[in-house]
Amino acid sequence: MDSFKEKMLLLERRLTLLERAVSRFAKLPEAEEAHGLFLNEIAVAVDDPRIIYSGRYNFEVNAEGGKYLWLGGSGDIQLVLPVIAGRRAVCDLLLVQHPAVRIDDMMIYVDGKKCEYKLDRRASEGMAVAFKLDGTAGSEITVIIAGVKSICPADLGENEDTRQLAFMFLGYKIYDPSSESEMVKVA
Repeated sequence: MDSFKEKMLLLERRLTLLERAVSRFAKLPEAEEAHGLFLNEIAVAVDDPRIIYSGRYNFEVNAEGGKYLWLGGSGDIQLVLPVIAGRRAVCDLLLVQHPAVRIDDMMIYVDGKKCEYKLDRRASEGMAVAFKLDGTAGSEITVIIAGVKSICPADLGENEDTRQLAFMFLGYKIYDPSSESEMVKVA
């Protein structure tokens, strides 16, 4: 009898974990939209629990109530982002570059492969680092931002912040490649 109760408890725990996993992905578009044309862009907020970060700091809130977090640290910045598998698209990382950070040598890698990207500098929003997704096999991609040296605001005399900072990360967007805007291409 104890064996039956243990099995039932185990099944209940597994069901709870499965329900949590399914609810995390509930924000993705409906299946027919995912396999058809884009009806609109898909925007993912910086605090989406599906995003995995390396080289990040805690979430902060700006004066307008928008969430962001600083990316930086001593090495490359790595993001694991949920996407729709098997779909050609463009991904925009929405970033605000710290004024003292140089991006001349910045490289973007998607799933281990160096890719071309475009910068779309937006006066109020910072910039979008746009790169193409050519039908990913999985439901997530690993993006590495390399070649960017983080800075310490305290070392520059800006304030007492001793973190190593490069970019404010605001989220990302995925949209149809035919709606790409004119951007400066960077290899």
